[in-house]
Amino acid sequence: MDIEGFEYSVFDNFLNKTIFLTVILVEFHHRFSGFGVSKTKETINQLKLFGYNIFYVSDNGEEFGFIHKNFIFLFTK
Repeated sequence: MDIEGFEYSVFDNFLNKTIFLTVILVEFHHRFSGFGVSKTKETINQLKLFGYNIFYVSDNGEEFGFIHKNFIFLFTK
């Protein structure tokens, strides 16, 4: 998901619905005015509360990969 700052509102809506995703790839735009690193940290913490674990972070700290805890076994064999 690379949607130029709208990822925060998408996650707010996604986490309050019954939609379930196995893997999420997202570019956070905390470098944009009005968001900041604190908004990214808040979103990551919410994802963790909903059972998502980080499996990838890019060198620049903007791209993240998350997998739901119920599916980690698929990648550990």
